[in-house]
Amino acid sequence: MKLIRLATLLSVMLGWTSCVSIPQESVELAQLTGEMIQSAKLSHVNMVNLHFDFRRKEVEQFAYGEWKTLFIKNVTSKLEGAGQEMTIEKYDLSMDRVRKIATEWTSQVDADRAKVLQALEEHYTVLTASNEELTSLLRSAADLSQTRTALLDRWGAKVGISSQKIQEVENKLSQGTTRIRDLFQSERNKLTGPQQ
Repeated sequence: MKLIRLATLLSVMLGWTSCVSIPQESVELAQLTGEMIQSAKLSHVNMVNLHFDFRRKEVEQFAYGEWKTLFIKNVTSKLEGAGQEMTIEKYDLSMDRVRKIATEWTSQVDADRAKVLQALEEHYTVLTASNEELTSLLRSAADLSQTRTALLDRWGAKVGISSQKIQEVENKLSQGTTRIRDLFQSERNKLTGPQQ
């Protein structure tokens, strides 16, 4: 009686796992893919930082170069129009305004960088989580396949189950499924015409 229960349990377990045949290499490939995702993330973040560093430098050069020159020229012109001259104190006040504008502009560049980096972080978080889930599922399936083989090796002979018998049953199920699918397709074609 115990032998029959064991045979039934093994048949059910092996039947459920018979479709699962995941090589260990697939787990290793998924892990490698995870490493590649992390490498791509680092490269992407570095590229974004290089881009925004360049943009920030352009903004600073413009602010302290061309814009500063035009601003000081405009202030000097207004002072002269009012009968005043540019003094060191007035120049310092003008430079405070230039620094304030430059800070506003570079802050906008930094804010844009932060938005892009946040979007990248969210994107790579989803990619990483998806890959980790896939790796976990593959690892479980590979472990299940190994467990099936170990159970067959240990108990299969005692209850008359072998991997060859399981393969024969799987082949018969597959052939039966294919025949049924072909029959349905044939009948559908008779009703609706061949599907493109």
